[in-house]
Amino acid sequence: MPKIWADFSITTCTAIIKHVKKHQQELKRFDLLFGDSPPDCHVIIAEFLVLPRIDIKPAYAMRWQIELGLVSYIPSIISSNSGEMSFMERLQNLFFTGTVKASDSYFRVRFEELKTEFNIMPERHYQESIHMAEMTLIMGHFALE
Repeated sequence: MPKIWADFSITTCTAIIKHVKKHQQELKRFDLLFGDSPPDCHVIIAEFLVLPRIDIKPAYAMRWQIELGLVSYIPSIISSNSGEMSFMERLQNLFFTGTVKASDSYFRVRFEELKTEFNIMPERHYQESIHMAEMTLIMGHFALE
């Protein structure tokens, strides 16, 4: 993942959090936060405003979360591999999966830093917070993806 895209995402989240802090009283009258991702800064905002959260994710994004055991069988979303991969394509798929996992880890660390910087529920790690959604809506149909 290019560093400029990662920095842009974190800078955008920082600006949104500052805006939410500035308008905190106005935003307190809301009962629920809908979060569309990426980036996942809505997780931090929901914690700051102490609001329940519903995540909205596109179905193709669920393919980013492939378990390591399935890498040999399910082509990475960033590759052009078919379902019938050669050994080299499977190796390439493993590399792509590793790259996606590394960038995901990078973002989780950066979002944790944002939580610390703005002192938003420091007792809960971002990794825990991301799984605290009341519901996750998946847009799309797996048969069409």
